[in-house]
Amino acid sequence: YEHRLQKKFSDGNKARLYYDECVQSGVLDVLRDEPSSDEVLFVIKGARPGVYTKRLTFLIDGLAWRGGVVMTSNGTRAQGEAEFKRWKAAGHVQVLP
Repeated sequence: YEHRLQKKFSDGNKARLYYDECVQSGVLDVLRDEPSSDEVLFVIKGARPGVYTKRLTFLIDGLAWRGGVVMTSNGTRAQGEAEFKRWKAAGHVQVLP
């Protein structure tokens, strides 16, 4: 499967914990469909909240391979940045430990 993402963990328990977080928070649901060229991914609550256009960067930087509050949409990065800015101003954005 060409859109599969992988990460190695040195600890099996940590891998299970992170996987469970991704399932419970809906991260894997967001990534279920094949990516589109105009896909915009949002981390609302996570390691580094923001707007992402690459799934790997979304997982590595935005979520640190963990769960969080995420959304996806279609459009331009500029449209995504404008929407994210509104969410941030409204206090919806949060950095998780």
